[in-house]
Amino acid sequence: MHEQANAQPIDVSDAAHLFDLEDVLGYVFEQGFVDPKLRSVVWWEDCTSVRLKASSTVQDLLVRGAGNTPETALRLIVGLYLHL
Repeated sequence: MHEQANAQPIDVSDAAHLFDLEDVLGYVFEQGFVDPKLRSVVWWEDCTSVRLKASSTVQDLLVRGAGNTPETALRLIVGLYLHL
């Protein structure tokens, strides 16, 4: 069973303290967008579903066009394991 995906745009263009995706992830948890208990089961993907490294810099991604528009938005994936 898949839960409904939620979209929450996050503008990082003026956030100098958000250097890489790990920093953005910390921001996501601090703002309460995602429960911090889920930290071990989350990762970033680009718009083509390619998994991104947490060390990818925000500036590099923006220069490459990733995350500049809704069509190129990055996705934070929350993967939960079901124990049956």
